[in-house]
Amino acid sequence: MRERERLFEAIGGVDERLLERSETGGRWERISRRLAWTAAAAACLAVVAAAWMWTWPAQADPVPPEGPPPAVTPEPPPRLDGEGYHLLAFQTEEAGVSMDWPAFSIWYSDADYYIYQPLGSCFIRPRTQSEGLPASQLEIAHYKDSTLEEAVALRRKHDELYYETVLLVDENTADRGVGLPENAAPLCLVASDGTDWDDMQSETWFVEDGQGGVFSLSASCFLEAMEGFGARFYDMVCTFRVASGEDTPPWRQAMENRAMDLAEAVFAGDLREVEDLLETPDALDQAEGASPAGLSYSVSQREEGLCAEVSVKFRSGGEEPYRCLELSLLWEEGDWQVTRAGIRE
Repeated sequence: MRERERLFEAIGGVDERLLERSETGGRWERISRRLAWTAAAAACLAVVAAAWMWTWPAQADPVPPEGPPPAVTPEPPPRLDGEGYHLLAFQTEEAGVSMDWPAFSIWYSDADYYIYQPLGSCFIRPRTQSEGLPASQLEIAHYKDSTLEEAVALRRKHDELYYETVLLVDENTADRGVGLPENAAPLCLVASDGTDWDDMQSETWFVEDGQGGVFSLSASCFLEAMEGFGARFYDMVCTFRVASGEDTPPWRQAMENRAMDLAEAVFAGDLREVEDLLETPDALDQAEGASPAGLSYSVSQREEGLCAEVSVKFRSGGEEPYRCLELSLLWEEGDWQVTRAGIRE
């Protein structure tokens, strides 16, 4: 590979394929009336009513409808046109570190990037990075029970340990040189390790979660890659949304329900639904009695249709390491079908 080609690959090119997608009953009224009747009128009314009831023809019992009501088919997922979709649905405490984050969603290219979730953080990284050059990545972190000002101060202390200069810019900063996404607070921490082509740079945006906390999204790469990986990371940040149960589309809820139903069956030792699909059936004996500790997935458009790769994190006891039940699902005939299941250590 020639030097110019290697450098172009290292900086991630310049691409704008990332897309952003986005998406109560009446009042109950009670009317109360009081009517005063004389005792004689009441007696007359009782006699008339009794005579009417005696002469009224018998009514046939209502015929119940046959069978259960038809099931509501979830609306089909949107075509993703080559893009992937990732949702960190929930996490629990792991090794004393709280991962009880609000759910969020973000668009990224499944073909070019992957999700990496070490303890306490979530990263989006390029699938291809050249050796010998600093790593490029988008780091997503969460500051629980924190105001925006507190989260910015904490992140600034972090960046000051790794970069030569750290500046806070906002919408009033002249020639700020960075974009301020509409879905984030109108400010950005800009950090730099120098002006050489391979010196690391970082830009961090902040999104309040509506639950008393703040997400930070930090895009880092070396200077020469700012127009490649840096631009792509910024586009991803623009698609970041804190999820709420009210705006979950039916197709996505159906996928989550399907995955969790299967996970609970595996953890209960009932493998009838997935027995023929398991890659490592012997490992399921160790999964029985476990409970889920996290759920994440990505969705992408492939030749066979819309596919979902689901990972259910679990462990059998406090001293056991975490493992993952991995499921592959395919949207087919109005529902999610499981095409593969296995345990990953």
